[in-house]
Amino acid sequence: MDAPFPSPPARLARRGLIAVVLAVVLFGTAAAPAGPAVPPGPGAAAEQGAPELDVVLPVLDCAELAGRELELATGDTARLLRSQVVPASETAAEHCKVSGVITPQHLFEVTLPTANWTQRYLQYGCGGFCGMAPGAFPIASAGCEPLARGELATAYGNGGHVAASATDGSWAVDRSLFEDYAYESEHQLSLAASQVMEAFYGQEPQYRYFNSCSNGGRQALVLSQRYPGDFDGIIAGAPANITVPLVIFSLGWNSRANTAADGSEIIAATDLPTLHAGALAACDELDGLVDGIITDPLDCSFDPATVQCAADGDEGCLSAEQVEAARKIYQGALDEAGAPFYPGGGMPHGSELAWAGWIVQAGPDDGVPASQAFASGWLRYMASLDPMVSLELEDLVFDTETYQALREVDAVAAADDPDLGEFRDAGGKLIIWHGWNDPAIPAQGSMAYFEAVTEAMGGADAVGEFARLYLVPGMYHCSGGDGPDQFDLLTPLMAWVEGGNAPEGVTASQLDEDGTVTRTRPVFPYPQVPVYDGAGDPDDAASFSSAPEGQHHLTWASTFGSSGRAWCQLENGNLVCSEDIAPGG
Repeated sequence: MDAPFPSPPARLARRGLIAVVLAVVLFGTAAAPAGPAVPPGPGAAAEQGAPELDVVLPVLDCAELAGRELELATGDTARLLRSQVVPASETAAEHCKVSGVITPQHLFEVTLPTANWTQRYLQYGCGGFCGMAPGAFPIASAGCEPLARGELATAYGNGGHVAASATDGSWAVDRSLFEDYAYESEHQLSLAASQVMEAFYGQEPQYRYFNSCSNGGRQALVLSQRYPGDFDGIIAGAPANITVPLVIFSLGWNSRANTAADGSEIIAATDLPTLHAGALAACDELDGLVDGIITDPLDCSFDPATVQCAADGDEGCLSAEQVEAARKIYQGALDEAGAPFYPGGGMPHGSELAWAGWIVQAGPDDGVPASQAFASGWLRYMASLDPMVSLELEDLVFDTETYQALREVDAVAAADDPDLGEFRDAGGKLIIWHGWNDPAIPAQGSMAYFEAVTEAMGGADAVGEFARLYLVPGMYHCSGGDGPDQFDLLTPLMAWVEGGNAPEGVTASQLDEDGTVTRTRPVFPYPQVPVYDGAGDPDDAASFSSAPEGQHHLTWASTFGSSGRAWCQLENGNLVCSEDIAPGG
């Protein structure tokens, strides 16, 4: 941090060399793995799929893509480093895999079907603070047949930079990389992938889709708000779009709430089953069915004092200190007036088992919980647009003054603008989904954001023309949980975009370790919730109907879109950001 940043000309002169070296190191020379495979399976949702599209065959040999240089409308340069045909396998159709880099550090891969491309493109985002070697993470698409047959060209990248781990934020001292991560990387990739497809097939795709979760969900909403013409359909899973309130005043708060004065954990992983059992005992039956799932955690008023030990030395219960820590985690950080800094407050009841690894150490030999790692990484390297500002989590004060100061960065990194008029007017369709038992990103943030969109965009009927929200009972962060977590929203999205068929309920499935379906459950668009009919197999989705009972009006210490939407330019190593700066590309 003490060394001065190189001047822009010096930095730009190094970008191409850095890009090539990093790409060679991380990609290597071995064949890339096969493209993302999504086998047909439970959860295929839409009875009416997307229209059939003609297959377009390549007009160029795969090997001829390597070595090309692409000039992007953002002013960046993309280099295609390798391209090779990957033979068909049990999990993927034959495809041309292209590895490339957008200067300086944005590593990406594009997979191009060689025999059955149906003119569709699907882009994935990246999780955490990104920075890892590229990899595709198909999600919310279990049973999507066009994807399983390898009909879609796909692409994914590392978010614009290289990092040691998903919680490493040290790369952000280079503020040009932070700008890429904050809002530009997925737009860059969409531009590069379009040129690759045009070269290989002789045309660009007819339909473009984006599907990702967590930070990838934030990227999805960034695209809908900043680049409304890039994608026809967007799926935003568990979006981390309310950035500073989430990373610092939710994740950071949880870490501090569970840390004793001597630095040790208050609640340990071995205490979580007791806490979870107490929550289920209090609230499982509220939805009319005792099945290990709290359908709507906001209806639950579980007090952890009900599992407090009666005397020292008792087992299978919590100490008074642990009860107080649990209360803080459920409540979330509050401002001086009692309003939560993150919409709806803290962790949902029913999520307790998922706290292992996120809020508490998963085991004695594991590293710090992810909440602490993410909050610390952000504060040290991304707390301010000024790269010289570095803070420590243990010194943070959870008050309004600190909250307002730290939210300056949200003008660049957040995706919380409820005005989606440009995306709607461009014909875009948006599906947001969130697991109710998410221990990383509380689902009430997505609910509150969707309510703000509904208010800003003319009411429920008007929003229903282009956007849907699905809240999945019992589901953890992006996958897993007490309830069904495998479902297909990609097929309904394609049917909506291409055929005008708005999605309704989808069927989610729960699998055992062998991949056998053990339970199915419908998931309906918000504010509908699944209600057991009182007869039939409770593990069968057919035994449930929808009821409009899931509406909650959540308050918090801010308003959506209040941080603004700034665009940045790099000047002498610093980002100069303003809403008046015209975006590039």
